[in-house]
Amino acid sequence: SEDTFCNTQNIVLGLIQIFQSQGEYKRAEQEYSTLIAKAEALKEPYQKTCIGLKHDLSHLYIHWIWHEHKIDSDDFEMTMPYLRAERSLLELVEYSERYWDLRTIDICPLETLRAHYHRLEEYDKLEKLLVRIENLLASAPKHHIIFTEESKEKLFDLKSGIARSYAKLQRHDVAEWWFMHVKETVEADFGPESYLAYKSVLQTALFYLNQGQWEEAEPLFKNAFARADKVLEEDDPVKARIAGCLKTRRFEA
Repeated sequence: SEDTFCNTQNIVLGLIQIFQSQGEYKRAEQEYSTLIAKAEALKEPYQKTCIGLKHDLSHLYIHWIWHEHKIDSDDFEMTMPYLRAERSLLELVEYSERYWDLRTIDICPLETLRAHYHRLEEYDKLEKLLVRIENLLASAPKHHIIFTEESKEKLFDLKSGIARSYAKLQRHDVAEWWFMHVKETVEADFGPESYLAYKSVLQTALFYLNQGQWEEAEPLFKNAFARADKVLEEDDPVKARIAGCLKTRRFEA
């Protein structure tokens, strides 16, 4: 029954956390696979649960990759966790492309796969994925998708990630458009004094700084510094880094 499944899910997820913390990834994978099969058997309204569980399983594979395998090895892309992480996330992206509506929308797998390719410098795969994500986002109004407050925060992460990935791909004109788009939309969604608004200004400033465009970067750093007092703790080191950057034109990590 559905009640039994909910109780089982909570217990099994706790067990999975223990296995993962101990590096027992195969046992954690087995538990996820069993739980996903049970959720799929129940069908609706557990379709969303299946997506979430499959996304969590993908994260397990990614942790497994970084825990047990050398990223710079020649055969890295053929390792079992890499292949399964990629396959699982691509399945979720394809699912979004088929059923992009209020009932099934889930931004997390899109951002996870983008970050996965970005981190591993899989540039060809990354560029193709970015196009697929952009097409999905462009189709949202057509499907009358209304983003909740929580999904808007995830959307901020996804769009910011798109901007950073285009910058990494040396597509600076496209990256600039995304950074500016995020900066404008986040103020409308969360207000000019929100933490995300501050973050969007700072990441745009950093983009221009990395391009050597100080004239564009400087007013944004000043803006970010003014906002920082309202959204950061008094002793947050980022404020000192911004102040230092305004003097030296370098942002110390």
